[in-house]
Amino acid sequence: MFKKTALLVLLVCALPSAVFAYSSPGNPTGYVNDFANVISDTTESELEVVLDAHEKETSNQVTVVTVSTLGDDYIEHYAVELFKEWGIGTEKNDNGILVLLAIEDRKVRIEVGYGLEGALPDSVADSIIRTKMVPALKNTDYDAAARDSQPHRADDRDDHGLSLQRHPGRSGAVVPRTRHAA
Repeated sequence: MFKKTALLVLLVCALPSAVFAYSSPGNPTGYVNDFANVISDTTESELEVVLDAHEKETSNQVTVVTVSTLGDDYIEHYAVELFKEWGIGTEKNDNGILVLLAIEDRKVRIEVGYGLEGALPDSVADSIIRTKMVPALKNTDYDAAARDSQPHRADDRDDHGLSLQRHPGRSGAVVPRTRHAA
């Protein structure tokens, strides 16, 4: 009986790590981290310039990450762990945005720091994914998906009334957002 109980306890303790098998894709090299090698050098360079200027203007950090696969992990857990590991956004304002594309798994997620919760609500993140990113991904146009994922773009502000200005004094937990590509 003791052996069965000990085995059961061991299995219960090991289950969370087996279910959530996060494996870091590596260290960030900039705002665009194309670990799946699907974004062209030109698009990556253009986005680096745009995202650097956006951070200088607002202090908000937007990071685009592509991975080939999530392995045995869920995109929700993977994004939260990557967001925390890389420290996206400032600690004081929790003002980071992670755009995660898992190419082989056909999953997309926009992870938003709590400090930008009011500026980038679920409805806007969902609209960006559904109306801009998924159509590009269906055509395997990863450059367009990466470019169109940017919530601070002028056409998004016009469509959604979005302003990603800083929210001083707000900090807290990361609020997850998930959408699945077709």
